[in-house]
Amino acid sequence: MKILNTKQRVLAGVFAAALMAAAVPAFATDAPVMPPAAAPEHKAGKPPHAEIDTDKDGKVSKAEFLKAQEDRFAKMDTDSDGYVTQEEFKTSRDAMKKNWEAKREKAKELKKEKAEAEKVQ
Repeated sequence: MKILNTKQRVLAGVFAAALMAAAVPAFATDAPVMPPAAAPEHKAGKPPHAEIDTDKDGKVSKAEFLKAQEDRFAKMDTDSDGYVTQEEFKTSRDAMKKNWEAKREKAKELKKEKAEAEKVQ
């Protein structure tokens, strides 16, 4: 194993720092981040898994999880042939995206209303 001299160590450190600095923009994104207020709405403030926790024990069993996935598949398989085509998948994805966007807009409106109400006080 070769031992690096001081100059080589400094160059290696500078190179490593340059690599890390170059990698940072790769992780940066302009993709919208769902704010906490736009998280899926659940009845009575229940956690997201509450809908699939059918026995209401506060945990999701493998059976409960698989049942939820089967239900989701059945919802996507609009012609009930046991397969989800690209078109069915796209339609389902577009519907979920539209629903998410509507919830996001609603959250923005609520945030704006809250900010305005706080200004008044």
